[in-house]
Amino acid sequence: MRERKDVWRDGDETAGYEVRIDRARRLLRFEFWGYWQLALGVSYRDTCIAAMKMLSTGGRWSVLANISRYPAQKPEVAKCHADTMVVAGPLGMARAANLVDNTLSQMQIRRLSRESGLPEFAFFQDEAAALAWIESEDDKDSR
Repeated sequence: MRERKDVWRDGDETAGYEVRIDRARRLLRFEFWGYWQLALGVSYRDTCIAAMKMLSTGGRWSVLANISRYPAQKPEVAKCHADTMVVAGPLGMARAANLVDNTLSQMQIRRLSRESGLPEFAFFQDEAAALAWIESEDDKDSR
């Protein structure tokens, strides 16, 4: 039996990303850091879409994105994020919780989320609160 890959990383300690599938929670976890070059943005876009497609086969899923070390990006890198957001809803994404500590990054992700038509998104400074918000969607679905 072939093992499925659930973790992808690219970049280095100054700029990069990690994408992780948490199958038990039906959660796609992202961590982003540093200023990206376009090649890293393209790598992320392709990885993210592949991970979303893997989760989409089992129903609705959510996102937890840690963008607390991720400053606002150049327009061409921001477009790579927007490209993933456009396909997230049709692939079954229910909610996106973003961990932030930077108002400028929050503003950029909020704008991209709205423009891309993401179903539901919110911003948090605490992972436990973000997970509780995501899980409240699960409770709603089970009623």
